[in-house]
Amino acid sequence: MVLSQRIRFAFFPISIAIILYLIIKYVKAKILLFPLFTVVITSILFLLFLIIYGYKPSRITLRRPKLVDTMVFLLIISTLITGRIGENGIVDWYYLFAAGTAGILLFRIISEYISIPIQLAQIVLFSLTLRATVWFSFPVYGRDTFHHAATGYIVSKGKFVPETITYYANFPHAHTFAAVYTIITGNGFKAGYFSLGIAIALSILGVYLVGRYVLQSKRGGLLSAFFISVAAYHIRSGGEPFAQALFTALVPFILYLFLIANVGKRKIGLLMFLSLFSATIQNIAPLILSLSFLLFMVLAKVSRFIPYSGNRTRLEGRWSIPTSIVGLVAICGLYYYIISDYLIYQVKRVISVILFLQNNREGVNQETLSGSGSAGVPTIELFGQELPGFIMWAAPLLITGGIICFSLYTILFYYISNRDKFIPLVYLGFSILFFIIFSITFASNTNGSTRALPYIFLLISPIFGWLVINVQSNSHPIVNYFIILLAILVALSGMLTPIVAKAELTQDEFQPYLRSNQVSSIEFASSHTDKIIADYDAAGHEEMFKVRRGDGSPNTVFERVLYPESPSSHREFRTRSHNGETTLFFSYYKNAYSIVPPDTNKVYSTGYATIYTG
Repeated sequence: MVLSQRIRFAFFPISIAIILYLIIKYVKAKILLFPLFTVVITSILFLLFLIIYGYKPSRITLRRPKLVDTMVFLLIISTLITGRIGENGIVDWYYLFAAGTAGILLFRIISEYISIPIQLAQIVLFSLTLRATVWFSFPVYGRDTFHHAATGYIVSKGKFVPETITYYANFPHAHTFAAVYTIITGNGFKAGYFSLGIAIALSILGVYLVGRYVLQSKRGGLLSAFFISVAAYHIRSGGEPFAQALFTALVPFILYLFLIANVGKRKIGLLMFLSLFSATIQNIAPLILSLSFLLFMVLAKVSRFIPYSGNRTRLEGRWSIPTSIVGLVAICGLYYYIISDYLIYQVKRVISVILFLQNNREGVNQETLSGSGSAGVPTIELFGQELPGFIMWAAPLLITGGIICFSLYTILFYYISNRDKFIPLVYLGFSILFFIIFSITFASNTNGSTRALPYIFLLISPIFGWLVINVQSNSHPIVNYFIILLAILVALSGMLTPIVAKAELTQDEFQPYLRSNQVSSIEFASSHTDKIIADYDAAGHEEMFKVRRGDGSPNTVFERVLYPESPSSHREFRTRSHNGETTLFFSYYKNAYSIVPPDTNKVYSTGYATIYTG
């Protein structure tokens, strides 16, 4: 495209940027303000891309690629060591080491000569490091400790948690997987349960296969795998694993088989088996799989009526899937919803999203924003400085939205300039629509919606690969540095979003983990008291403690009184503790909930945890 044509096309992103900037002045809700601002910034960046577009591309040439590979492995080891040197929590320097490693790793991937086995090994090891660092940062980590107890129950009792206690008796696959791994390896429970995190890290091999097939490029597969390795909610799914972790680990391989299933009957059979098995792992799995298959099939049929060159049909032309798989997955999911009494709850979830769209509510209330906090958007602290809460919470989705926006600009640019570029149109449309659907679900405060986000980032990963390949191959060499900077930003947003960086939450926030001395106080209270009031997580750990020592009785001494997102429970805890009831009090309650220690007898104290009684 000649310069005059590029100038004419530039009016499009300029117009969008100006219009949205004017709209921003009248928008008050942050949930709308920041996405609009992201589009404005992306429009400006695309204008810069137009300026440097058409220069002779120059891929990075390494004189000693083996030396750089060695450096990457050493950086990964350094990141791992830095993440483990803290007695409790994660030292701040870890995040700088990890971000730098991400930049160097992407630098290696976009250089001229690559070795698929070596680069894949680097990505998987880096992924495993990021997830292991989070999981092992505290003796007890994460909100949903029920899954830890359910796994411990299988290890100690040799049977599933009864259906009278939880509907997960009908969804035992992930708990069984972790329990069997723990028993076979002889590892302690903490390491054994992380087998789900290991499965998440290894699933990046499946993301590579998806990216390689969609983009028809091995480098594209590596870029896709890299993106998911540093994606926020994928880090969380491996670093804070619960039942859905096993589903998240299988999804890349299901998606890959879905795309290539016409190659042979064996692959169709394997696809059906994995799909039906995955639909019974966790309650949200049937919704995701059914919607994915149905949406992709509809888009594939619609795409036949869109005029574009044959070069852009390579993916669609090879696609052929038996429609029966959609019905089988939906029926299987419906059956499990019925037997677990979960059908009504799932229907309510769908209705809540519809009401959100109809009523145009502001959405995103306290519970959605924090995922852990009690007084507004959670804030994390790094090197003594508080980072902006809302931006850090929204950054992973905003950056991903910016990548999508830039890709759409690029596609439109190619069409107008009549350039015959490979565009996997159906897949791009499929992943972008899914991103929009679940962004709306997330904003509508639908309970559990964040658990679908690892899948959304998985779908977006080939878009990241496609964008990097196209930008790098058509621009001035200086664009390589911007690509590396983007990788560092994606990594930082992935590691420092509050739902992942729980170890860095300030003392004003609920602490979704337990230090070793807090664990000691819980176990002491469980053995030496008849009744004690505590918060939700402390009571949950008591259940896990009883199961791990072989006590499967339902009798517990902890009463769940304090819940993070419930102000009424804060008042009840304050009143009952000051009235002389035996209380387990954590030191951060004073800042997080404005609850001061009671003026009763102190019978046990470890610094962070104290037991009071009247």
